[in-house]
Amino acid sequence: QSGVDPRTGQYTVSLTLPQVAANALLGPSLPLALFFNPLNQQDTGYGKGWNLQLSQFTPDTQVVALHTGESFKVTSRNGVKMLMEEKKLDSFHMDEITNGASTHYLVEHSSGLLEKLQTHAASQPVALPVEVWTRQTRPLKVTYAPFVSDGDTYDRLASIEGSDVEGVYAPLLEIKRDESKRQVQITLNPQGAAATQVLFVMQLDTQGRVIELQLPTVDGNQAKWRFTYTVSHTYNCLAQVRTPTGAWELITYDSVGHKRSNNLSGTLPRVSKHEVRPGNADEAPKAGASCNQIVSYEYTVVTQEDGYQADNNFLGANLALGEPTPGLDILYKHLSAYRYGSVETLLSADGETKLRTIERHFNKFHLLTREITSQGPADDLHIQTVETSYAYEEGKPFKDQRAYCQLPLTTTTTWRKAKTDTARTEVLKRDYYEDGNLRFVE
Repeated sequence: QSGVDPRTGQYTVSLTLPQVAANALLGPSLPLALFFNPLNQQDTGYGKGWNLQLSQFTPDTQVVALHTGESFKVTSRNGVKMLMEEKKLDSFHMDEITNGASTHYLVEHSSGLLEKLQTHAASQPVALPVEVWTRQTRPLKVTYAPFVSDGDTYDRLASIEGSDVEGVYAPLLEIKRDESKRQVQITLNPQGAAATQVLFVMQLDTQGRVIELQLPTVDGNQAKWRFTYTVSHTYNCLAQVRTPTGAWELITYDSVGHKRSNNLSGTLPRVSKHEVRPGNADEAPKAGASCNQIVSYEYTVVTQEDGYQADNNFLGANLALGEPTPGLDILYKHLSAYRYGSVETLLSADGETKLRTIERHFNKFHLLTREITSQGPADDLHIQTVETSYAYEEGKPFKDQRAYCQLPLTTTTTWRKAKTDTARTEVLKRDYYEDGNLRFVE
């Protein structure tokens, strides 16, 4: 999966690996995904900017980031239980368990999956999963290998082992980094027959950036993803992505970037244009072809509303909120209204004509509140407007908001033609229990 996030303007890539499941496929299974984030400037063993999305806890900052994508800062404790004021819905529990001189962390997801996190000998200690299980299954065992980059030592995933029905453990996945070949090799079922092994190869350049991801194909057809980078606002960003099917993605970044809150120095990169050009393995992408898709991005919305300024963004630009705290969203400190947004425009193949625009508005909790889609010629414009209200109360700190404050209450969709000004409206209403489950309303 790849694309531009219209909220942040970042182009990211996520490559989901096949799930590793043990015990004759009875489980447990551990979802694994390689993720590229341009704001990540480290090489932790998988290539610069790339990481394997495992659950982790950093004791120094007290920040927990799960494989599900959730990330929170531990703000208090109740006995062994670790509490997070920004975690509204009870999607997981986390306990700190001390046994003599050793400490580990137990994460229990609402799905029933349990993870035991433990720190290792890295110079930057991070607690990572060493066992993953459910109440009905034997655990997966996870091991790590030290990786040194720029003077720091990181724990890189080395293997995942699972047991069979008799309790005998064997490797399900292995990851090796070969510096002589500048490769990261990911092998599923490494001890199985050659025909059953699955190998992914990440090829690195001299700077440690991933330039190819070779897929496990047959008959000598080395299907692969290819990546080219550029530097925008001091960050390594993807400039070109070539897919296994031959299509090219070209990403352009603007010179302004996203400003930070508190007038802090430095700006973050943001995409101004994303172009997809179909092709094949032997041809360079052709500009102006009728099948090309060009999408431009702007970060100033047309429709103004309370709390909006032209260069507002997800970083809290134009606000003075003090120093940011690792793991806490700085915008959550702001009690008054704050709005920001973007406009995504689909252009014709020559880049001259606007075919469709999508204007999006976000509030200070990064929730989509309004989306206006316009399509058609100016004299016969068709417009769809989707407005969403949430259960939060303006002026109240986020920690005091109700548990389901980030869930939509009312969605109002309006379709109209600008030429005749005729409109049709549909309203969808919801209500929730405190745990976030939908409540039936007559």
